Amino acid sequence: MNKKILSIIFTLFLAGLLSISCSNKDKTGPGDNGGGSTTIPENGTGINNSYGDRKFPAQSGNKVTVVGENINEEISDYNNFILNTLKSDKSILVKMPLLKNIGFTADVIKIPAKNIVEGDNNNYTIKTRYTLEETADKTVTVDLEAESFNISGAWLKMKVNLTKTTTVKDAEPVTEIYTIETVTEDGIKHASSGRPAINGTGAIEPKY
Repeated sequence: MNKKILSIIFTLFLAGLLSISCSNKDKTGPGDNGGGSTTIPENGTGINNSYGDRKFPAQSGNKVTVVGENINEEISDYNNFILNTLKSDKSILVKMPLLKNIGFTADVIKIPAKNIVEGDNNNYTIKTRYTLEETADKTVTVDLEAESFNISGAWLKMKVNLTKTTTVKDAEPVTEIYTIETVTEDGIKHASSGRPAINGTGAIEPKY
């Protein structure tokens, strides 16, 4: 067998390996279907126990805004927004009726500890994805990513984006971005009493 034939066989072998490698790449992270970052953390340890079992409600003087497609709301009532940090599994629950306007089937979502990475000075990296619909012809996902998320003492300051991506067969993906943000200087304050904890039964969990 001459050198030319060997060279051709070797080239085809390398091309085959490259093809297999590409086909085995993870395609489940945000960024597929046109939205968000490409990496969901899987090694997070969740909210520090020092800040577990906290209730952060929107209330008068500590407001939250929700801005996005057909939504522009300033929230000052805990019935319309409250975030709980759970000490039991270091996850986060968020109750917000406007989630149904975005396309969720419930008004409570869960962010598991594995998608919450603690950084320096009580800052957290938070990324995950919720698959709202998945058929052969249509996929709807919502990528949750915190631009900033900081717990300091009794206060929470955050800016979180929800990127909803609707992909219909043979059409370009359609993206909507919703931003949830604390707007007062200190953020929103932990309510040690007078505010019921979120009932997490039926909370929407990530799927990606």
